[in-house]
Amino acid sequence: MDAMEFVSYLLRDVGEFLSNLLWPVLALVLALLFRTQIGQVAARLQRAKGPGGWIAEFGPGGQLEVDSRTRARAGPVEAERRLGRRVQRDATAKWERVASIYWAAHDLSVAWMGVMFDMPKNELLWRLGQGRHHVRCLEFSDTTMLDRLSQLHDRVQGMLESDLTPDVRQKISKDLAQVLDEVGAHMELHQTDFNPWPE
Repeated sequence: MDAMEFVSYLLRDVGEFLSNLLWPVLALVLALLFRTQIGQVAARLQRAKGPGGWIAEFGPGGQLEVDSRTRARAGPVEAERRLGRRVQRDATAKWERVASIYWAAHDLSVAWMGVMFDMPKNELLWRLGQGRHHVRCLEFSDTTMLDRLSQLHDRVQGMLESDLTPDVRQKISKDLAQVLDEVGAHMELHQTDFNPWPE
């Protein structure tokens, strides 16, 4: 490699590095420029709701408050509200299979996050297959989750890599989030003393 080639590679790499820093630096500059306005808007914030159904309520001065209504999220009522259908504690599931619980949640969560960040189709299929396997090992009497995972796996398997457009990825992510919510709801119902909020 001669000196001109080296300089060319160096300039290209420095350019890529600087272009990757552009958005974070721009966001920081805008936050600093508009910090007063952002602070005023944040002070007026009373309630925020996010994915998965979490709710944060803010008191005077923007102090986070978790009242009894928010604290009572766990249990059948909240699980049913999130899923939009009646859910009962599954006494036949193999709850002692803690590794299957862990790996089901892990693989499905990684697939859920990865699908939005351009996870390749083969890796997505592998994560879906692994998650489906671990959910199957738990032997839920309600097979809705397993059926949904199988349909999702089959749908992705029938696609080309180029079919995984941002809109398709968003739909897959939404479907996976629903399955994760359902797995979580069953776990919450099984652990009768579950409390999502620290005391």
